[in-house]
Amino acid sequence: MLNEALEGAAVPQTPEVDQSAGLTRSVAKTDPAMEGWYYPSIAMYPGLGERWGRPREDQLAVLVPADSFRRLTEKIVRGIFYVEDRKFIEPPFAVEFLALDPSNGKLVREVIDKFGATYAREPGVCVRRAVAPVDGMSSMFEIKFWGQFKTYAFVIQAS
Repeated sequence: MLNEALEGAAVPQTPEVDQSAGLTRSVAKTDPAMEGWYYPSIAMYPGLGERWGRPREDQLAVLVPADSFRRLTEKIVRGIFYVEDRKFIEPPFAVEFLALDPSNGKLVREVIDKFGATYAREPGVCVRRAVAPVDGMSSMFEIKFWGQFKTYAFVIQAS
């Protein structure tokens, strides 16, 4: 990428002054792709956007592969099933991952509030789960990480 194109060029260290806090810090500007303005809002994981009202040009992006959220969520779902029920999620069942905006997860939250259970290792992870009594496998999960963002998963019969 850009770093390869520069082929060992010196990375400038520029002091930046934060006028509102009166703090000075040194920031390495190594890859413009990491600057917040470069990424459209649609590329942000729901719940992980800007929270402090900074302008886009002052923001930095932390790149996390989209598949990492899915894999972590699936691992937690499978682990909860094994620890709590001594069951493996095997065909014909599968784990389906959803990245929902928190405002769109209302229906899932209502069902879990009414029929579910909570498993927490706070402040890091809080897992909420509701299991259908019909087969003991079909279920919905809401997983909250560090009180900051959520992932959703469903265990369903694969078609």
